[in-house]
Amino acid sequence: MTPRIGSSFTQGYVLCSPHGVILGHSYRDTAAGAIEAVFTNPEHRDAFWKEAQAEGWSVEFVYARIFTPQYFAAAVIPQAGEEAA
Repeated sequence: MTPRIGSSFTQGYVLCSPHGVILGHSYRDTAAGAIEAVFTNPEHRDAFWKEAQAEGWSVEFVYARIFTPQYFAAAVIPQAGEEAA
């Protein structure tokens, strides 16, 4: 029997481009945290965010499924003395 890979669900905020692309690295617990993740300079953050909003950027509430990845590197990396397929 194969062991189950655990997963969990969470919710938070991300920045979304004018074209509908979600910036996964901006995922945070709060909308302000998502903005801070991308606009890191605290002195100019508000000005940069207002400019981005004028271009169509937004903060979106999202649900995310978090899971533990499993890697099977041994199946794709040739062992010493073997040829790559």
